[in-house]
Amino acid sequence: MVCVKQQSLNDIQIATLCREAKVSRMFYYRHFTSKEGIITDKFQREYQQYLRIIRKYKIHDPHQMAFEFFEFFRGFRDTTQELIDADLGYLVDYNFRDYFKDMLANHVIHGNQQYPDYWIAFAVGGLSQLLFSWIQKGTPESSTEMANIFFSFTEPIQD
Repeated sequence: MVCVKQQSLNDIQIATLCREAKVSRMFYYRHFTSKEGIITDKFQREYQQYLRIIRKYKIHDPHQMAFEFFEFFRGFRDTTQELIDADLGYLVDYNFRDYFKDMLANHVIHGNQQYPDYWIAFAVGGLSQLLFSWIQKGTPESSTEMANIFFSFTEPIQD
């Protein structure tokens, strides 16, 4: 969203935000209670593409899911960079948390069953920060390399 790149969210007019999100002002007032809500909605609609790929191809292999995740965000990097630059990265975290809970509940991913809420917080925080760092560096590594990096951090530490 170019508008968050040019000015703070508080300074953006509702009409500008609606134009960039491709929704009418009436739609905005009926469905959102804040400017963050419309940005979150746009992110959710984009992220649904990633989830459709996972479901369509019945991907359950964690490495393949991670590859598809980074591949998706490579194409979505400009928007994600704009959110980071506008200090709105927390919106990505909130969405990841909801998706992780859903994927864990539906056995798409398998986390720590003893402490699922802590595992989700750890996984979401680590993944979003890894993603942000990669995007801020200009996505120099391939999606395969990023999936491998992610899994190298999640492997048990052995002495």
